[in-house]
Amino acid sequence: MWAGIVLGALMMIPLGVHAYLGGFARYIADDFCTLGTLRRLGFFGSQVNWYENWSGRFSFTFIVNLTQLAGAKLTPILPALALALWLLAVIFLILRWQRWLQTTASIILAFALSGLVIYATLEGSPNVYQSLYWQTGMLTYTLPLILFTAYLGWLLFYADGFPDKTRQSWAIPASGIAAFVFGGFSETYVSVQTALLIALFILSTIMLRGKKRRQVNAFLGAGIVGSLLAMLVIVIAPGNLIRRGLMPPSPAPLELIKKSLYDVYIFSVISFRRQPYVVALSIILPALAGFLTYQGPNPNKPLCSGDWARWLFPLVVIPVLTAGLILASIMPSEYAISSYPDDRVLIMPAYFLFLGMTLWGLSLGTRLRSLFVIQRDWVLSITSLAFGLSVCALLVFGFVSARTLAGQVPIARQYAQAWDKRDRTLKTITEDQDEPIPVPSLRHMGFLAEIGYDSNEWINRCVAQAYGVGAVVAK
Repeated sequence: MWAGIVLGALMMIPLGVHAYLGGFARYIADDFCTLGTLRRLGFFGSQVNWYENWSGRFSFTFIVNLTQLAGAKLTPILPALALALWLLAVIFLILRWQRWLQTTASIILAFALSGLVIYATLEGSPNVYQSLYWQTGMLTYTLPLILFTAYLGWLLFYADGFPDKTRQSWAIPASGIAAFVFGGFSETYVSVQTALLIALFILSTIMLRGKKRRQVNAFLGAGIVGSLLAMLVIVIAPGNLIRRGLMPPSPAPLELIKKSLYDVYIFSVISFRRQPYVVALSIILPALAGFLTYQGPNPNKPLCSGDWARWLFPLVVIPVLTAGLILASIMPSEYAISSYPDDRVLIMPAYFLFLGMTLWGLSLGTRLRSLFVIQRDWVLSITSLAFGLSVCALLVFGFVSARTLAGQVPIARQYAQAWDKRDRTLKTITEDQDEPIPVPSLRHMGFLAEIGYDSNEWINRCVAQAYGVGAVVAK
């Protein structure tokens, strides 16, 4: 128990620094464009404009306009809020997974492993600024991951036992509605969601029997319908033609598969080379924790009946599903831009990689303990020692990561102060001026567009619209 508390607490250190750094986030690049369109066309008019002229991401445009109605003061809060919700979602999923493994659910272990998953994901993401701190990037790619996790936990909760008619009557349509709304955040996420739901439907059909199979398949079937509808709404958006006109031609189907598989290979190699020890600990720590915390079968019925099914799903299917989700998150980029995904997109495959490894490791440790029913003190002592050493190793990596992140605080603070000063200056201008307004072009850590010397650049026009001024240029 204490080791789990220590592990969870030490994971909160780098995550806490991430939340603190996020407090210096401000509107950047595309944030000004959505704000300017909202200011010019109103809430619903801006939804129509983006759908017709740029992108079919209907859920994203809705939620980003909601956040901008709340004002710029919400932006620094969003990264910390996202991390908190993400942590809760992963805790919920791991607790339900423990019940599926027929072991006693431990919230301490779930808390510790959740921190590990999110920490490893952020460490494996090449540009955390764009994926978490930047409002547009976070709402497009990270928020769907949080919703995705909660949806999976809800599926396991629904499948745990036989739902009564009242519970089933609202859960099935709610599954379809949720999948439709979640799928509207991006074509990348809806691709992942659809692939996963179809795969789970096939697995459910193979592994379940009778009433249990009908109920689970009804839940998943509704989700598939909702996800396909979301994909359709995104695909038929008139704005896609405009975006496609700015991109290179899409590869042929076979070439698309070939390039996407090669991208998966590149992503895997980079992930393992960038942080080999964190990758290894993402399997070792959950496996040791599952071995040590196993306390006998859970009296509730498992999702799948039969020992073969309980072994097959976690130890064989999880790696296959993980690889499939990584491929599904990369393929849309190859189709749309004929290249390896942008850095901000890679938080998705990184999350699938580390979540999959953690669930697989936890399943492996639990199954080994339940299979051999090892009670010898020396075995448990060695396992406890190995777990303690692993926690100490992760403590070192977490401390180094937190110190590196803390080194970015002065730059982030300086940027936020300069942004606030520029914001106050632009807000004092009440009338259109004949000449463009000279304002500072600010340095930030996101490598995103900033105000340039040409007032006709897209970012200059977006900033001008956001503040309701004639034109702006960098001075």
